[in-house]
Amino acid sequence: MNFLRSGACLVGLWALIGCGNEVVLENTGGSSSTTTKASTGTKGTTTSTSTSMSSVVTSTSTGMQPVCQGLSHAQCLGAYPACAPLYDDACCPSCTPGECADCIDMQFYECLPAAEVCSGAPLCGVPSKENCAGLPADCSDDYCPANIGCVVACETDASGMCTNTACHPVTAGSCTSLCDGIPPPCPPGYTAEQDGSCYTGFCIPDQVCL
Repeated sequence: MNFLRSGACLVGLWALIGCGNEVVLENTGGSSSTTTKASTGTKGTTTSTSTSMSSVVTSTSTGMQPVCQGLSHAQCLGAYPACAPLYDDACCPSCTPGECADCIDMQFYECLPAAEVCSGAPLCGVPSKENCAGLPADCSDDYCPANIGCVVACETDASGMCTNTACHPVTAGSCTSLCDGIPPPCPPGYTAEQDGSCYTGFCIPDQVCL
């Protein structure tokens, strides 16, 4: 009796199943698995890939796109060159239009594909030209909220209150470190600033890492 059917084949740990125009490859070993499906037809080809990593790519009808949405400010900078931060003026927002106040407060708005943010004409908000080149933002303006990609950092006094403020660029390492040091005490709404190596002694707004 011939047990090989036109619809199925099984080979070791990997299963290659051909059914019509669909091919399925499945890795069944280990604690994590990756499944890839490719289907073809007379109207074109679509491909989808899923893994447990946050820096995966996902397919659209126009091709593979980086997964940027939902990343924090620091994570977004770490995903360069696939992703880049979009900033908006909280005093007079263009991404969520509303009333305008007589001030400037540039804040991280969303993480998007760099090709969209750095094209020179995003749908709303503004990019950082330094971030779009993979560099830390320029924080040279004396009024920190006017600097795109920068935040007000502070040191704390004995009572745990912010003192000695400084304008720091947000970087990919602002929320991560490798050292076994003791973080500085930070007031509510702030978290210990890091530089990818260790704590800097400053506190930054916790939204940078959320």
